[in-house]
Amino acid sequence: MQGNIFIALLFLSLIANGLWYYIKDVVRQNGYETHLFWGHWTDIVNLHRLVTREQDALKKEQFKLLLFIFYAVIFLFIGSFLLLVLLG
Repeated sequence: MQGNIFIALLFLSLIANGLWYYIKDVVRQNGYETHLFWGHWTDIVNLHRLVTREQDALKKEQFKLLLFIFYAVIFLFIGSFLLLVLLG
């Protein structure tokens, strides 16, 4: 059981990192300054700003979906980590 949870943690961490760098790219394409190796949380804040300021309904929904998926993956990662700790 613990091995499966550990594999899930690895998988979720890869997804989260990929999403984070995708968010960096989206934020950069929309005029915000971003850096490759730092400022990850600032990029999330800037994505929130994009959601609130975007006038195009389709882009706004895409930004919202990206945020939702990102938060869901982070939630699943933390939940899996806690489960692993509790079972370990």
